[in-house]
Amino acid sequence: MYYMRAKNNLLMTILILGTISNVSAQTETKSKFYVKAFGGYGVLSPGSYKLTSVSDTTFSSGKTGMGQGLHFGGGIGFTVNDFLNLGVDAEYLKGAKLTAGSINNSTPGFYSSSKDTVRYTILSIIPNITFKALSKPSYFIYTRIGIIITATTNSSFLEKDSFPTPTPIGLEDQNARTNSTKFNYNVNLGVQAALGIQFRVVGNLRGFVELVGNYLPVSPSSSDLSSFTVKYNFGSNAIISDNSNNPTKSHTNYVQAGNTTSNEAPKMVFNVNYIGLNLGLAFRF
Repeated sequence: MYYMRAKNNLLMTILILGTISNVSAQTETKSKFYVKAFGGYGVLSPGSYKLTSVSDTTFSSGKTGMGQGLHFGGGIGFTVNDFLNLGVDAEYLKGAKLTAGSINNSTPGFYSSSKDTVRYTILSIIPNITFKALSKPSYFIYTRIGIIITATTNSSFLEKDSFPTPTPIGLEDQNARTNSTKFNYNVNLGVQAALGIQFRVVGNLRGFVELVGNYLPVSPSSSDLSSFTVKYNFGSNAIISDNSNNPTKSHTNYVQAGNTTSNEAPKMVFNVNYIGLNLGLAFRF
């Protein structure tokens, strides 16, 4: 009797384990798609554009390169097999502000100065492929490579200059000139690569940490400049003239070859590169 009861219990246990194993296998089979969200920071910017400020005979270069700063986004992907994933990410780069300034006081009692600022943001779509170098039940190590396709690029350049000018009676007034340039962009292409580790948190929720690098050259198609000057009396600092309500405006197209009299200028390239760290979560469903 005892033997029969033990045998029945063993059979029941095997049946239950088999059912659980079958359900787990079905769940794993269905968990082919995943979504993810991430945030990161570009720490280094090798080969990136850096701002240079020029004032008369002096100049200075900023220390921050385009690409450094906060970026975040999300994506969706498909698990092809144990070694390969296909996905599409969207990434928003809110780059750190670029600044540079210089001062020239070679003329006794007077000086000229320049302070420049660049602000920019980039929204990119990144189709990518992930290769799993080492895959375990609780984690896997991977490399990823993707093509960066810029959806929207916004950048502006603000230049503030202060410089003395002679007056008809031999004195000098101080001019404060402001040039504000907004660049316009079409689609630009780049490359993104990453090395990371993804690990199980709970259920189908996973976390990941990755070292990521971007190479993205962007070229503006055109720009719009708004410029005005405020003149001050050097002694009293009183405003002599101010045309900030009626700035001078101009439009420039950037081309490979053209004519400057037709508001055309040589094509420019700003490299937006970074090496940084990403942290994120992925959910398989």
